[in-house]
Amino acid sequence: GMIAAQDCDLGLALFHGGGYPGYGSHVLLLPESGIGIFAFTNRTYGPASGPVWDAALTLQKAGALAARSLAASPALTDAYKAAGRLYSAGTIEQERRFLAMNFEMDRTAENWSAEIARLTTEAGACATDAAIKPTGALSGTFSWRCATGRIQGQILLAPTATPQIQSLRFSVAAP
Repeated sequence: GMIAAQDCDLGLALFHGGGYPGYGSHVLLLPESGIGIFAFTNRTYGPASGPVWDAALTLQKAGALAARSLAASPALTDAYKAAGRLYSAGTIEQERRFLAMNFEMDRTAENWSAEIARLTTEAGACATDAAIKPTGALSGTFSWRCATGRIQGQILLAPTATPQIQSLRFSVAAP
């Protein structure tokens, strides 16, 4: 499996090394910059990790590991709009086609209505047209301006043939 670590210089790093009689290998993924580095040796259990990490640090020192910006995928954009509509309506009923089959396993439709009513009482009516900040092709965060506060949110889509909302979280934030 991959090992996940927060490196002081490189940020989030996912890596794995291995080998077998006849070869050695090491892979390093730096998801915050969209970079992957792989080394393969033709020596039994050949040490490949040193050159991989050295290359990553060289790239970092050269300024080549800038944080990448993600564009919202069409599936994420559509699901985010559906999340705004269901929040404004106070119910999930009209947006069921955007919800994954396991969406209501954590919270029933009735509970969603009660939770949205509670949030609306605290934050007031919200403008749900703010841009979503993608954290991946199927996930993102957002912040809505409301009458008396803000709603912070997260959305995660299920990686199915037609991506649907698997998880949706709202919380009230200070104005």
